[in-house]
Amino acid sequence: MAKLYFRLDDIAPNMNWDNFNRLVYVFKKYGVKPLLAIIPDNQDAELLKYPFSREFSTVISNLKRDGWIIAQHGYKHVCENQNGGVLSINSKGEFAGLDFETQKRMLENGKKIIEEKFGDVNIFVAPAHSFDKNTAMALKINGFKYISDGIALYPFRKWGIIWLPQILWWPRKIWFGTITVVLHPNTMEKEEFGELENFIKKNRYLCGNFSDLMQWREEVMSAKLIFTFIINQFSKLIWYVLFWLKADRPMAEKYINAEAYDKRAESSVLENYVLGLWQPFLKDKIAKISPNKVVVDWGCGTGEYALAAGKAKKIYCTDISGNMLKKAKEKLKNFNQVEFICSNGFKSGIPNGVGEVVLTIGVWEYVNPELLFKELKRLTKKGSQVMVVFPNIYNDLNWMRSLVKIKKVALRPGYIKNLFSAHGGSASGGKKDFRLIESASFGAVSWFPKKLQFLILPIWKFCDFIWSPFQKFLPLGINVYYLFERK
Repeated sequence: MAKLYFRLDDIAPNMNWDNFNRLVYVFKKYGVKPLLAIIPDNQDAELLKYPFSREFSTVISNLKRDGWIIAQHGYKHVCENQNGGVLSINSKGEFAGLDFETQKRMLENGKKIIEEKFGDVNIFVAPAHSFDKNTAMALKINGFKYISDGIALYPFRKWGIIWLPQILWWPRKIWFGTITVVLHPNTMEKEEFGELENFIKKNRYLCGNFSDLMQWREEVMSAKLIFTFIINQFSKLIWYVLFWLKADRPMAEKYINAEAYDKRAESSVLENYVLGLWQPFLKDKIAKISPNKVVVDWGCGTGEYALAAGKAKKIYCTDISGNMLKKAKEKLKNFNQVEFICSNGFKSGIPNGVGEVVLTIGVWEYVNPELLFKELKRLTKKGSQVMVVFPNIYNDLNWMRSLVKIKKVALRPGYIKNLFSAHGGSASGGKKDFRLIESASFGAVSWFPKKLQFLILPIWKFCDFIWSPFQKFLPLGINVYYLFERK
């Protein structure tokens, strides 16, 4: 099995200290010593919103003394350059695209700040995974030895720097490799700490100290380096073929960029076809069940589905993104009965039992389903209806997306159905709280190169037509729709 090494990003005097301290407790409890990616001169407006601690230097120095590793995380953590760098995981960054002298100066200034507080540092973490060859050259001149990043299964050397691969954003078992798992303490949810501790407790033998990863390449024999080189090339080939051909890279941006989200139908033939199937269907359903009801749109996005509830008595629109809510307010400016709430949904302040119709469209894959189910129980009362729409893991495209992202981006229909109507899930103590009224699934699409999707569109349509009578028994559509009623 692969050996896992942990990295904590966005460490600075201004951060979510409660979350950071929880992580420190978990790692110390099991004797795991991660890498701390410290921002030298934090100017990130979002991170500066977190509380400031004068004890930052003392806390970090004590952790370093205990064997935790210090890394330089960019310079100011302000990602203004529209350049994804050599990895192109994101479309912007702090370093990629800048000239060599500018990058050299930024790295030199950042390193000086780090070393004045914590001593020598020789490992670099680029904000937003964005760096280029100039970055590597500037790192080498400034005395850095490692980059914590890269798409591979084993460490490798390139441009005079040793790359320590980071391809996981949450711990999971993989057959082989020495892989970094990055965690973002500032944005971790409460339930994730328990999940993390459970994983480490059950798989302590897989979790290493980051200092061991830094020594790995120097300790292995040359024959093993040849083997790992071949494995790395194979893994890179698979990653980039799937990553680029599937065109999944812009997807994350669509769900935080309101303009891109509303124009996503224009991005590909596949998106246009799927949205053309689902949006009219869902809006028609919402229009039928919402008149004179109190509607809660949980994760409303830009308000595209709340628009269909124009005859509702009251509409609560909640979303974690202020940018999306701003767009929703523009769309719903003529609706006097709407209340907008910027929240992760679990602390919305919406009164208990007020929701007569609750919409949960495209949110299940981003949260803990049992926690959301528990919240839906709080929001609803007898006779309330809950609309559930989520990506279907049995769909070929969703399965491939899960493979590429190395995490689950879709759910089993049976799991969601059982959560509501069969067993109620552990969150409900086994009680049957809801009954299923109706279900649907369509959009039996599969992966195909973006530029050639117009060729396979007739086949997708034919598959939907042929399989439509069987979708209730074995849903293969890209999404699954359920409508539940509270008992």
